[in-house]
Amino acid sequence: MKVAILGYSKSGKKTLFTLLSGRHIPPGRQESEVVEGNALVRDPRVDEITKIAKPQKVKYAETVFALCPDIVDGGSRAGWLEAAKKADMLCLVVRSFMSDSVYHPAGSVDLVFNV
Repeated sequence: MKVAILGYSKSGKKTLFTLLSGRHIPPGRQESEVVEGNALVRDPRVDEITKIAKPQKVKYAETVFALCPDIVDGGSRAGWLEAAKKADMLCLVVRSFMSDSVYHPAGSVDLVFNV
């Protein structure tokens, strides 16, 4: 399964990607570059079957996480949209923490919507 991680800059996408994949972002990463990382899905049932069947090779399920370029208001959609199209699942990271020391592209954080 391939999961595309999307969101504005400074929303926590890179932190989530690092936690899920165990891969750090390369220092020379281009802003339009998609970074991928893999995570094995450990399943104790596979271990039990392996003990019984004793196969030559054991292959766990794997999830691929794609860190997409930042979503920018009024900017080009080509970078993140192309990566999102290739994914099986989308993970939209929404910033909900308040901090004056961290820039927010929309100016402020306001998750309350008036209906």
